[in-house]
Amino acid sequence: DVASARLGAGLLLYETVERRMHTLNTSAALVWRRMDGLTTLWDIAGSLAEVFAADRSLIEGDVAAVVTRFDQLGLLVGDGEDSTALPDTGPDPQTLEMRARLDQRAWAVVSDVHLAVGLAFRVRSEDPEVAASVLRVLRPLATSDDHADHVYSVRRREHEGVTQWRVYFDGTPLGTVASGDAATALVLWHLNRAVLDHTGGVLFFQASAVQVGDRALIFTGAPGAGTSTLTTALIRRGLSYLADELAGLDVAVGRMLPYPRSIALSAVSQALFPEIFPPETIAPDPSAEGRWHLDPALIQGATIGTGGRPALLVQPRFVAGATTKLERVTDVEALRLLLDHTFPFDALGARGFHALVTVAQQAPVYRLEYGDFDAACEVVLQLVREFCPPRLDSSRHPPPPRRTASGSDFASPATRNRTQKHLGARETGARGDRGAGSERVVRGGGVSCRGGRGGRRGRRRARTRRSRRHPDGCASGGTGPRPRRGAAHRVR
Repeated sequence: DVASARLGAGLLLYETVERRMHTLNTSAALVWRRMDGLTTLWDIAGSLAEVFAADRSLIEGDVAAVVTRFDQLGLLVGDGEDSTALPDTGPDPQTLEMRARLDQRAWAVVSDVHLAVGLAFRVRSEDPEVAASVLRVLRPLATSDDHADHVYSVRRREHEGVTQWRVYFDGTPLGTVASGDAATALVLWHLNRAVLDHTGGVLFFQASAVQVGDRALIFTGAPGAGTSTLTTALIRRGLSYLADELAGLDVAVGRMLPYPRSIALSAVSQALFPEIFPPETIAPDPSAEGRWHLDPALIQGATIGTGGRPALLVQPRFVAGATTKLERVTDVEALRLLLDHTFPFDALGARGFHALVTVAQQAPVYRLEYGDFDAACEVVLQLVREFCPPRLDSSRHPPPPRRTASGSDFASPATRNRTQKHLGARETGARGDRGAGSERVVRGGGVSCRGGRGGRRGRRRARTRRSRRHPDGCASGGTGPRPRRGAAHRVR
């Protein structure tokens, strides 16, 4: 459950379960790559002595210190410590029975199939008003397909003289609420969760996205950063709409996928886009007062993108009255930013990590602080002119073809390498959807890593937690008792 990737002469490690990242210097990376479970510390020291033209007996202590630090960071396991994933047992019998009972009911409304990335679903309701409210927001996801694997069911019932709405996803109850608006909000809230759980091979960013040509622009940030409003403004300027709140990256082909659900806008947007805020055309968000769901079709000249290779990532931050500031971040900072706003890793593991490394190395990443949306849009458009094909006017290119579930038109991205020097080993807790992280720095100076005697005693074997046999590795520094020369270690 540790993925690794090269970064210049050093290395990045990412613990996919604990969501911690480590950056390694050259010497620590060389040690990591040689820990195969068969090579002893003495042999590792010998190979490093040849690389650095140093005395083997002096380097052995430094190698032991590096291995000790691996152990302290939890990157080593002994033989027989591999974990085996529990098998997926599927729905329980009670859930299957409930779905069968729901299928037998008479429904006032049964929708057509809607497609949210890899989730094909219908909505059925005993309350026509709730169905109309939900389907109004989901209209951009409607598709001509006639097969749906999943279904949302909204029941309306009287219980002790009180009207209640009970919402199900397939046969699983999501909750019982006291109003139709709350039932609508529950369906819309759960939809993103269902997309995450039922779409394989896709990493999702907490982000909005637009498309120009065959390139995708991603805007990620915390709620209130203005990503949705900035996306709306750019759609009005001719860019195609891809996603809002949740943007998916197909890790197999390295392309962003369309998820064009209605755009969630706050009250601030009313003053910016008065022409699209007549109360009879825009749907209020039942889960939050002062928010609306905007059907992108209401934006004049709007088109829906078909997906594209990530070409630019911007982290906007709205500060009232602030001047516009643009700052480019390093590859490592970019990767940390992506990890903080990406989920899930449980199923993808190393594949997901390597996909994010590719994005961080290929797509320029910027932080944008702004207090004026028009100025922010001009800055982004200037970046588009620099990094994307000059096709900003929607009249200059026809609307893209209707998207399909297969996404078979996706093409693999080109690879562009960057080199950056990193000294020492840095451990970072990547927040993602698991809460705030922390950061600790472990200093290591090349091959002469400071520290006393190394890790495990005797001839016990250890190996690093590596999810695949990948020729990469981790940190230096640390103290502890020195392993014996004959002890073999390997990576996990």
